[in-house]
Amino acid sequence: MNLPNWDKPASPCLSSRVPYNHQITREKLKQIEDAESILNEFGFNDVRVRHYGTYGQIEVKKDELEKLLLVENEVLNKIKKVGFIELRIDKEGLVSGKLNRVLNTEKK
Repeated sequence: MNLPNWDKPASPCLSSRVPYNHQITREKLKQIEDAESILNEFGFNDVRVRHYGTYGQIEVKKDELEKLLLVENEVLNKIKKVGFIELRIDKEGLVSGKLNRVLNTEKK
């Protein structure tokens, strides 16, 4: 169909980066958006920055973790400037819907 966006990664709503039972605010959404834009500037296309209130958690595709770790200090310093006090890199890598895991454990 010659669509120009055929190979773009999924881009779910930014609120999906905030865990259940955490308040969603414009400030949090802006921090997430800005942090993910910074990761995009470093060449990471399919990313998530989860907002856990007291810290942010960075997810990139598993096969790009090594690349992220090579520029870790530079990336973390830039992302901290958008308002995150603490940042963590998720070594499991990007997993779409990761925050929904809590729903599965609550059912058990």
